[in-house]
Amino acid sequence: MYFHYKPRHADLRIDMTPLIDVVLLLIIFFMVTSSFVQVAGIRVNLPNAGSAEKVREKKNFTVTVDEEGRYILGDHAVPFVDVVREIKRQPRDTVLSISSDKKAAFGQVMQVWDTARASGFKEIMVLTKEK
Repeated sequence: MYFHYKPRHADLRIDMTPLIDVVLLLIIFFMVTSSFVQVAGIRVNLPNAGSAEKVREKKNFTVTVDEEGRYILGDHAVPFVDVVREIKRQPRDTVLSISSDKKAAFGQVMQVWDTARASGFKEIMVLTKEK
């Protein structure tokens, strides 16, 4: 007796809908749980530099000099004596970032730089923006 067997390969398909759902849920999960790094609330007009580099992920301490010549730590303007005290309190493996407005006096930036070098900092950066 002969039975006619017909294979049903035409109905075999991979349904992509569940895979797309899982991928979208993962994207939403990572977007919600990720933290965003925000820069301090003081706006300065950074000078341009063609050789600007991205800031590395390391412990960072930032001193800002605005266009009026004020020294800013965090969100507060402080006298230079407080800047010196805070620089001396930082661990030596910290990267010191100097953020200055392009209209700020260069002498004030150099005061911060010299204080950091005298305190033993090995890595000092002057923040700029890329051209």
